[in-house]
Amino acid sequence: MPDTAVVTATKRCVVCGASAFRTGVLGTLAQCELCGHICYPAQSTVSAAELYGNDYFTGAEYLDYSSQQGTLAKNFRRYLRLMRRYGAAGGRLLEVGCAYGFFLQEAREAFRVEGIDVAAEAVAFAAEQLQVPARKLEFPTLQAEEPYDVVCLWDTLEHLAEPDVYIAKASEVVREGGHLFLTTVDIGSYLARVQGRRWRQIHPPTHLHYFSRATMRRLLERSGFEVLGITAVGTHREITNMLRGLSLFGKSRVVRQLAEQMLEKTGRMWGHTSVYLNLGDNMFVAARRRRP
Repeated sequence: MPDTAVVTATKRCVVCGASAFRTGVLGTLAQCELCGHICYPAQSTVSAAELYGNDYFTGAEYLDYSSQQGTLAKNFRRYLRLMRRYGAAGGRLLEVGCAYGFFLQEAREAFRVEGIDVAAEAVAFAAEQLQVPARKLEFPTLQAEEPYDVVCLWDTLEHLAEPDVYIAKASEVVREGGHLFLTTVDIGSYLARVQGRRWRQIHPPTHLHYFSRATMRRLLERSGFEVLGITAVGTHREITNMLRGLSLFGKSRVVRQLAEQMLEKTGRMWGHTSVYLNLGDNMFVAARRRRP
């Protein structure tokens, strides 16, 4: 990721709109004095397309995202099961931040799927290799021909400079009574509170916003959604990619160096071996667009 980004100060809270922040929270973060939302107080002028270009999926954060389809599909099938519990079992579905289209491929048996992302090579893979409808587009610029029944954002909100704009757009394009589903990190979780600034999810500028269940609920309700449920959700992760994450975002130099050494010495041995982890600090959110 670029290390020369020019930054400007945050001017308003994306959850409540207030402009008073307490800085120096958990190291480099800031907290809204009105609603308690925590964010990175400086926003990069580097575009999302630059931060999340192809190298993001092939070394900058993931070793090789496209090779992990089998592992990631396990997570997406679980999300689909959770979606069905909340009454979403068919109709027109939009995934915002679809990457290589792996969720779209799993979902298209039940839904008429469409995906958008800012990473050109990722959406090209989805469209050409998986034959799913995916295109390069910034969500706020989307012109929907007809309302969607479901909008999904998997592990996306924490990366956005203005997540409130995306939630408002979701409210605009989903039909009344339609569903919004998302996953994001939970800074109000037990693990995040215990670890404080050493929590592994704190790594700006790729993670900019850190929602708790309370601030997530407030953001959604402000944009016309009724929250149906928020629950901790685990994920299947490949061991090699876990080591990659520790080598990049470990909170001590010793951890980063050890992870890098293990990756170099044993990475090939692990192959695509995955483990399921639920540390309680990632939340699955189900919401429904309110009717007037």
